[in-house]
Amino acid sequence: MASSSVIARRYFDALSRRDLEAALGCWAPGTAEDINIRFGELFEAFPDLRIELLDTTTQRERCVVRWRATGTFLGPGRLQGFAANGGQISIDACDVLEVREDQIVGGGFYMDGAEV
Repeated sequence: MASSSVIARRYFDALSRRDLEAALGCWAPGTAEDINIRFGELFEAFPDLRIELLDTTTQRERCVVRWRATGTFLGPGRLQGFAANGGQISIDACDVLEVREDQIVGGGFYMDGAEV
């Protein structure tokens, strides 16, 4: 079995390639419904979105991933109802992922909303 860190890195590698299918494949069936929505919306709103894994901390089945997203709000997609305005973003965020049997089974997403 792969470590929690290996699975988390595989997931973030897929996101950095904008490969939602591969990212969803890192999750156990029925556990990642919001991933397609969250990242699909971001990829549509920020066509140059770059996701960079900054570091990980792993303890048993839990991996904490600190990451940064940067991009330009060019559309054509909207973000939370807002139309594209050409603004630049740089957001640091953190995911806490629970991994069992080589799949992510749950997690939490944390970011400073005021940063946006």
